[in-house]
Amino acid sequence: MDLRDVKGNIMKISSNIENLHQVRDYIRQFGASLAPPLPDEKLDMLELAANEVAANIIRHGYDDKTPGEFEIIVAQEKTGISIQFLDQGHPFNRENATLFNPETDEIIDKTGGFGLFIIEKIMDNVTYDQDDLGNNRTQLFLKI
Repeated sequence: MDLRDVKGNIMKISSNIENLHQVRDYIRQFGASLAPPLPDEKLDMLELAANEVAANIIRHGYDDKTPGEFEIIVAQEKTGISIQFLDQGHPFNRENATLFNPETDEIIDKTGGFGLFIIEKIMDNVTYDQDDLGNNRTQLFLKI
């Protein structure tokens, strides 16, 4: 489902790592605007996952230097909160991604890969694909 077809909040942000605080603020404001507001634990999970996805888009999709922009769309659904990220950076192939595995990897040797691990552990559903317009799309869902 394309969340642009759902009543929700849309934010456009420039692909600069210094803008991650705007992503976190946006998620916090959305959570606080709900009636009743999201519990702090759920809001913290959404904020962390959104920050990690945005950081990955900036660092990997736009190579941390290619100027670009991406959208974040947040919507409340009957059973939870959906967050969709749309970007025009390099496509992400989940099957080729190396994840941190706490059962086999030593944290001392790791310099990356924690973000995907965190996102997929704390969200109830995570998908990566492309929409009909050719945008890279990452969708998060958290049950509430």
